[in-house]
Amino acid sequence: MKSKGPDEVMTREIEDLEVMIKQGKYDAGLLKIDALVANFTDSFHPDYLLELQLLKMDILIQKGQYQEGLLLIQELEQQTDLQEICLTKLKVNIAFSDILYYLGKFKEGLEKILTGEKFLLELPGEETAECKPELASLYKVKGKILEKLGKEDQSRECYQNSLDLFQEINDQSGIASILNNLGIIYRKQGNLKIALDYYHRSLAIRRTLDNNLDIVASLNNIGIIYMYQGHFDQALTHYQDALTILQEEDHKQYLAAIHNNLGNIYFDKGELNDAFIHYQACIDLWGELGHQQYNAYGLNHLGKIYRRKGELEEALSYYQQALELLRSIGNQLDISITLFDLISTSIDKNDHDLVQKYLEELKSINKQESNKIIDQRYRLANALRLKNDPRLRMRSKAEEMLKQVITEEIIDHEITEYAMLNLCELFIENLRLTNDKAVLKDVEQLIIRLLEVAKQQNSHWLIAESYFLRAKLFLLELNLDKAREFLGQAQIMAEEKGMKNLAIKISHEHDFLLQEIPKFHELSEKDAPLAERLEFAKLDHLINRLTRMRLLDLPELKEEEPVLVIIMAENGLSLYSKPFLPEGEINPQLFGGFLSAIHSFSEAVFSRSLDRALLGEYTLVMKSEEPLLMCYICKGQAFSALQKLNHFIQQTTRSEKDWSALTEGSRTGKTLESTQQNSLNDLVLSIFSPNQPSP
Repeated sequence: MKSKGPDEVMTREIEDLEVMIKQGKYDAGLLKIDALVANFTDSFHPDYLLELQLLKMDILIQKGQYQEGLLLIQELEQQTDLQEICLTKLKVNIAFSDILYYLGKFKEGLEKILTGEKFLLELPGEETAECKPELASLYKVKGKILEKLGKEDQSRECYQNSLDLFQEINDQSGIASILNNLGIIYRKQGNLKIALDYYHRSLAIRRTLDNNLDIVASLNNIGIIYMYQGHFDQALTHYQDALTILQEEDHKQYLAAIHNNLGNIYFDKGELNDAFIHYQACIDLWGELGHQQYNAYGLNHLGKIYRRKGELEEALSYYQQALELLRSIGNQLDISITLFDLISTSIDKNDHDLVQKYLEELKSINKQESNKIIDQRYRLANALRLKNDPRLRMRSKAEEMLKQVITEEIIDHEITEYAMLNLCELFIENLRLTNDKAVLKDVEQLIIRLLEVAKQQNSHWLIAESYFLRAKLFLLELNLDKAREFLGQAQIMAEEKGMKNLAIKISHEHDFLLQEIPKFHELSEKDAPLAERLEFAKLDHLINRLTRMRLLDLPELKEEEPVLVIIMAENGLSLYSKPFLPEGEINPQLFGGFLSAIHSFSEAVFSRSLDRALLGEYTLVMKSEEPLLMCYICKGQAFSALQKLNHFIQQTTRSEKDWSALTEGSRTGKTLESTQQNSLNDLVLSIFSPNQPSP
């Protein structure tokens, strides 16, 4: 039987291995490569062995075994070192740059890329014409490295060059990959709309190629955008679509990535138990795959959960486990992130020895690396240490360092935002000590800028918290109307983005403020000093929670006692009412008082986000749904009352008959017919009656 030629064998085996890698069958792929290498003979083309070794390195990267990959590529470089410049040598150079990228050795990786570009100039003419795939890969890796070095404009230019080459050789998979990477750059810059467009373009190509795993990757990235935008339901839909595909593919790496992002969603929503479940599932999967880097990321996430809960020993334990894994890999950028978390948590714990230990390590990394993100992170960590020093001179130095960080270009928005929050805390402490209204102005400007940055970065939890901060600030300035307006905006943002716990906390604060209005008027009448106003507003309590990443201290939610539901026209005409108390308990005088109060509030409700009032022992919640004003009166907290009112409005507007009758009555003054009265009565009872499940 005639043996197959080496080129035919090489092509078939290489293609089979590429399929195995795409399917995530890494261990089986390694076994096959080792067997093929062991059976390699001189009768085969020498490039065959190189291709096998490069595929092996690809698998080692996928498994997170970067040090093994580094040893392999160093060996390959030695083997090709004495060769003349050729495509083989260029491929090794590109692969070497790629492994250095994953090791976080970005400067060394860039030097290798520059060497590769020199190789291109020295290639023989016939090979230069054939090297477009390698050149496209070179620009792709260079773009990845430049992005990590904070040179995003240069990175985007490299990706565009890579895209042009992939389009020229009609490599659809390469085109989809670059479109995806461009989306990542725009996402990191906060340009989520553009990023989403690139991700969708990438997904469209991947669907035509029918590569399920690439489709999963795109669905995952699109889900991240929706998560950043606060559209958690849309994000969950894309993750569910990805999970459905993975049921057929059995690809643990992508499954782990989906669990990671589901954990991120629940973490952002403040639902830490659900976040923990997904992060733990992620860690288990990465552990099975032997991927140390992503396993470390998962451990770091668990550290953040325990820090938020205030369980600092547990947080430190998880951060330290993550650090050990990252040290074994050697990616200095990732190490700097975990060191920062360790420093922040050690400061919370008042463990000065640990703070100094990890700060020294971060300082050493900062000296070794020329990386703007690491440098900012180190200076912020040092400022946090000085900020907690009781000596005034040290705290003043911390203030200057924080000011420097927030005035620099935003490279990592979380660093800038955290610096702003800590500077704000310093200002508030100075305000308490000095009673200086100029410091109050500094706090105001800083919170306004924090809100601007949060909006630019689509950081929805921080937007809601910034509205919350502004509300507290207006209380310091004795501006009750503005304080209530921003509390309303904060709650709306929290509810719209699915942050229920934060919405409950803000609503409770609003209820408390209504109860304390007499105290507010007392402070206003005597023009109370700022220290006394701070005690009332508790702005420092909110800042303290944010700088220490603490879990919300949620009030106990109690079922309210329904009293009355009213629908009114803008002119004050009552179109519908449904009392809940037994006949005789709401006397005409009390009923008239409610109507009068609602009428007086109606103009404010239609003109701004005033959604509640306190009338003696009764809570009044209201929403405008033009041309009507919907009102619910109860005894108890406003949060659940507002949820029910919103649900009632939603159901009423969906009923064409009921809504038409109400709007017609608003226009003409005509009373509702009995059929509409009965229909609304049934709806009201189903939503507002005691012991009904919350909508």
